[in-house]
This record gives sequence, structure tokens and C-alpha cells, in this order.
Amino acid sequence: MEPSLVTKDELTGLYNRRYAQEALKQNISLAKQQGLSVAIILLDIDNLKMINDSCNHHNGDLVIQKIAELLKTTFKDDEIVCRYGGNEFFVILLNTSLDSAYEQAEELRLVIKSLAISSEQPITLTASFGVACSEQGETAETLLKAADQGLYEAKKAGCDRVCLAS
Repeated sequence: MEPSLVTKDELTGLYNRRYAQEALKQNISLAKQQGLSVAIILLDIDNLKMINDSCNHHNGDLVIQKIAELLKTTFKDDEIVCRYGGNEFFVILLNTSLDSAYEQAEELRLVIKSLAISSEQPITLTASFGVACSEQGETAETLLKAADQGLYEAKKAGCDRVCLAS
């Protein structure tokens, strides 16, 4: 008997990177067949290492869990939310335009900025986002690369912002 592949992240209960990559491929294939678009949002919690170092790793885990809960309640059941790794999350949105995905990411950025985390020390949260749409990349790899480039631009520009893939 072959071991089953783990598809959920233990800390957050969200799908993991392996699942995200396969789901993205399947959604792009489905979108092509149906003439739809696929948008993705890649988000990175800003300065999580600093939170871990100054407020301890337990509080860093609480931050990750809080963001995961926010993502679970923000997105619908047919939208796929994953913990991509460490402090990165990934959302797949079928039949969503680039503008709509950007607006959703911007709303999410503002909510994250207003979150309160119970800790001995106040924890200020921000996140950076990269957004891409299947019009910018026809494979999972190129679409993910485009979103990653947007995320890189957001980080380079000072964090706490949403950038579209160029």
C-alpha cells in the first residue's frame, strides 16, 4: 500500500504547497476549457522573523493561525486557500479578473493591518501581496512566477502593499 500524500498544513488546517500547485494546474486547465480566467493572490506576512525574535515563536504561530482563519472566512468554498510555506499564503480564484483579485487583496491587506493579536507586547501586522491572472501566464508555473514577481515588487517598495504582476 502506497502512503497517502498529505495535503493539509498541520498548523493552519489549510491546504499545503503541494496541493496548491496541483490545484492551480487543474484550475488553469478547467479555465481554458471553459474560457474563464484564473487569478491568484500570493501573500507574505511582513516581518514575521522579527515577531518570532521579539515576541517568541508561539506568538509567531498565533499570527500565522490568525491570518489562516481570516483567509478561511474571507474566501468562498470554491476558492482555494493554501499555506504556501513559512509565512506565505496562496489563493486560487477561478473566473476572477485581475482587477477583482487586486481589489480583494487590497481589502485583505487593510483587514490584516487592523488585526489585534493578544500578546504581552503589541504586535503590528502587515502583509505584502502579489496578484496575477491567467491572461498573464498560461501555465501554473508562469502564473505563479508572475504573482511571485508582484510580491517581490511589493517587498522591494517597502512592504504592506499589493502589486500586480508586470
